[in-house]
Amino acid sequence: MEAEVAAPHWQRSYWDHDTQNCGAASFGREIVMTILLVWNFVSNVLNVLRGVDAPVVLFASFIYAFGCLTVMVFFFVFHRAQR
Repeated sequence: MEAEVAAPHWQRSYWDHDTQNCGAASFGREIVMTILLVWNFVSNVLNVLRGVDAPVVLFASFIYAFGCLTVMVFFFVFHRAQR
């Protein structure tokens, strides 16, 4: 019978890094990022309506929010496909 030796500290992992857990973790992080960028977009819309910002600010803000939303949908589909 062989004695088992513990793995060195740099090889130990507290997470099981399979594709299902990675997809779920990425989806969770992307939800937070999407919420923040959509909030930023709404804030920019309100600032443009008040006359505080120039309307050109909405273009970049919309691109960021839309891009983050599409990545969130991708991670959601990826996570659902791993089940």
